Amino acid sequence: MTDPASPVPAASKTQASYTIALQAICDRHYRHVADELLYRAQHNADHADIADPLQATARACSAALYEVGLSALVGSRSLFFNTSEEWINNPEIMPLSSEQLVAEVPCHLLHQADACKKLEYLRQNGYRIALDDFSLETHPLSALNLVDYLKIDIRAPHAPHALRYLQTYKDAGVLLVACFVESIEQLEQAKAAGFDLFQGYVFAPPAEIRTLGLKRHSNREAQLRILSELCLAQPALERLETLLAQDPHLCTLLLKYINSAANQRRAHTITHLRDAILIAGFDRIKALASAILLSRNDPIHQVRLRTVLIRAAMCKHLAQRISTLDKDSAFIVGLFSNLEGLEDTPLNELLKTMPFSEAIKDALLHREGELGKLLQLVEDYEAGRLLQKSPQFIALLNQDYLQASVWTENLLTAHGMSLSPG
Repeated sequence: MTDPASPVPAASKTQASYTIALQAICDRHYRHVADELLYRAQHNADHADIADPLQATARACSAALYEVGLSALVGSRSLFFNTSEEWINNPEIMPLSSEQLVAEVPCHLLHQADACKKLEYLRQNGYRIALDDFSLETHPLSALNLVDYLKIDIRAPHAPHALRYLQTYKDAGVLLVACFVESIEQLEQAKAAGFDLFQGYVFAPPAEIRTLGLKRHSNREAQLRILSELCLAQPALERLETLLAQDPHLCTLLLKYINSAANQRRAHTITHLRDAILIAGFDRIKALASAILLSRNDPIHQVRLRTVLIRAAMCKHLAQRISTLDKDSAFIVGLFSNLEGLEDTPLNELLKTMPFSEAIKDALLHREGELGKLLQLVEDYEAGRLLQKSPQFIALLNQDYLQASVWTENLLTAHGMSLSPG
């Protein structure tokens, strides 16, 4: 249940242009205790135009939980999110961390034969449940034992009838949320009627959410293969690392998750992609890939992906010639040196959310240290600025570039993503 919202630009019109916003939910003392996550299919939309409910759920949750992060978004408050029938029937299709989340379930689903079983499964997995427009006149009493909140549109004709059973709701430990409260008079009436929580324009319009990167590029094929790998009894760390390298946007979200406030109990420094995999765990990576895949963001520009991978691979090949350099750290430097254009975010801002070692950050930001010198060399080679170097040295660089190009082409071809013309 949502009020009309002022949406937030989340992408350019040529990319994924959906938007999200938050609307406050307050208690009887007007304390801001929760928020509802609102979804809009496009920038400047004033209502929820949802053709695909599962896609809407995935997009909103992906942007809120992974692009922004739950702690940064709502602090310790609860976050209500609208679910789809597909997700309720199979929550594993898009795994979410249930901490702080309240799943809003449409009441019409209660008429399904196994509805209570599905709600019980969600509760067992840590979700709190909210039902929209519930009334004992039309819905089973047994459902009250499985929910935490009832949301009632106070404008609806049946709202006064629903309140006839106020004591029954209270006895079941269910909190009543008055929605679409637009004036002080309505707020006072809802308080007098016995509502516990209040949502609507009387407090403020929905707050805009600013995401770090406005463009959402993703590699759908790589995400599918990541999910396939994670479904195996023993996923292969090396294969996952290879697949993650093909989806810089997913890498960015994974590293932001690792570096989020929720994970600051331990300090994490990343030098290899496998470090991120081991720290986050297979389940978290599966959740990230599922959410992004289901949101169906526009695929990454293929030529750009090839350029990114070739630079990363060339850095790795060069590092193998230098005993004091770590080839995997060199790969990360090469990969993320090109990420600024993909994420549409200044690199210095992007790195604030990345748990990289200081050596990697210095290399990326200032071209300092051995890794920085290596990256500068590769960039000079790409730009044709090495004419003063010896023919033998240029020949070595040409060899590394060709090896990197072959590796990239073989990698993409092996995963059904050949970028060769024709």
